Amino acid sequence: MLGSNIKKIRNNRKLTQNQLAQRIGVSKQTISNWENNNQKPELDTFVALAKDLQCSTDYLLDFSKIEEINRNNNCVYIDLDKVPLKWQKHIKETTEQLIYTISEDLE
Repeated sequence: MLGSNIKKIRNNRKLTQNQLAQRIGVSKQTISNWENNNQKPELDTFVALAKDLQCSTDYLLDFSKIEEINRNNNCVYIDLDKVPLKWQKHIKETTEQLIYTISEDLE
């Protein structure tokens, strides 16, 4: 799960393996090995990876259902595939109401 989460978040951030590798000081091959679950990052590198991808280590390890996307803008991303079905509809409806309310206030 770790490898697929790294790849998913990296792709969401529109980063290549090489770009991410340069940003955290490892090789492109290391990123590839992580994403293919051939290796696991060392603890200090793992923390740097999470920080660079702007997500929690818990999210990378699949312990958390909420991924922090942009702490500066207080945005969160909820992967609905990881949320129980009974909550998915409620989350969608609440989000739509919130977006509508905010857009009305901004006009």
